[in-house]
Amino acid sequence: MYAGVAIVGGGIMGAWAALEACRGADPLREPAVLFEGTGSHELDAADSGLISEAFVPAALRNLARVGVREAASFETNTGRQVQFGWSGALVLGSEDVDVRLAQLLARRVEAVVVEGAGLTRKVYGVAAEEAERGIWVPQVGHVDVKTYLAELLGLARTRGAITRFGTEVTAIRVRGGRVVGLETSRGFCETKRVVVAASTCVPLVEEAAGLSLGLVGRTVGSCKFHSPLVVEEAGIGEGSAGDLGDALLDPSKVESFFGPGEAPTYAHAAVVDLVRGVEICCEPALGTVAVRGISAHGLLGCGAELVADPSALVLARLPFHKGGLQASGALEQRLVWTRKSGLPIVGAVPGVEGLFVAVGLGERGVELAPGLAEGLCQGMEGRGVAAFDARLLGVNP
Repeated sequence: MYAGVAIVGGGIMGAWAALEACRGADPLREPAVLFEGTGSHELDAADSGLISEAFVPAALRNLARVGVREAASFETNTGRQVQFGWSGALVLGSEDVDVRLAQLLARRVEAVVVEGAGLTRKVYGVAAEEAERGIWVPQVGHVDVKTYLAELLGLARTRGAITRFGTEVTAIRVRGGRVVGLETSRGFCETKRVVVAASTCVPLVEEAAGLSLGLVGRTVGSCKFHSPLVVEEAGIGEGSAGDLGDALLDPSKVESFFGPGEAPTYAHAAVVDLVRGVEICCEPALGTVAVRGISAHGLLGCGAELVADPSALVLARLPFHKGGLQASGALEQRLVWTRKSGLPIVGAVPGVEGLFVAVGLGERGVELAPGLAEGLCQGMEGRGVAAFDARLLGVNP
């Protein structure tokens, strides 16, 4: 097998890297080949479904702006459904609301402090302390990450990328200081350029280059619940909770959420609870409520591993769901990886020509991957990296 560019890792970063690598490339002579150790049906991203410039470190805000724009316009531009909608988010539990608000405004993120009755006007039925204050961030979107990833990979294939699921990369072969290929569970792949886009595959880079990238892993849990309230408001009707395919057979059922050429606005805003370390959002197209632990939310603080009863975490802030939540699958735990600084590592690996990494995005792949993939391919092609600060995000052994 031969690859013009071999991409290791089938997550959102890998999918975007494959998309960008296909631009202007001959799919027959210089194909982009993506290797993923799991099967396509097992692939699931660790990224957060809530996306916003507010949730990334300040140095990455321009990248996040690109990623949010890409997700918001994806259905319009490609015709592929990813269930994107604008939810907005109410951030609760911060001890220094005014300081955080000032930081957000300095980054030109629209935000405002709300308290008292203003809290329930933003999020119906939200449970808050009498004197509690929150930050309302309207420019927060939501995308179904699993669907988004599947559609990204499908789009990459239509542009000439080759995907090899169930193919584990076991070693990066280097000769004379440059990449010559990959050893995989299905044989050798000859290539002169390798992009490692999965943080779990960083040991392959460290072994090939003789250095440490210094990533730090955190465990993040997530769970979903069917909710009659969400199903009813989505107009899906009885008997088809969470079944978007049935709903789309009758456009009138989702008319209130999907306008021509624009993303829908969700009836229920998301809640980011910094005290409990969770984000909670309704997914009207799926008829579900999603709850997820926060590993890092940029300016908005850090949470913890989601180990408590997820339904109790939802009801603590949104008690009106009591008696209506039905578990949709088990609690899932995933590792997310970043540097201690919270920044990803993207660029060429020193000492090995043709070896590149794009890892450590944590749970912010939806926001960051589009811009990072563009800049990564600029660097691979010998052009100047304009999409991000290559010195800030580069490999620093």
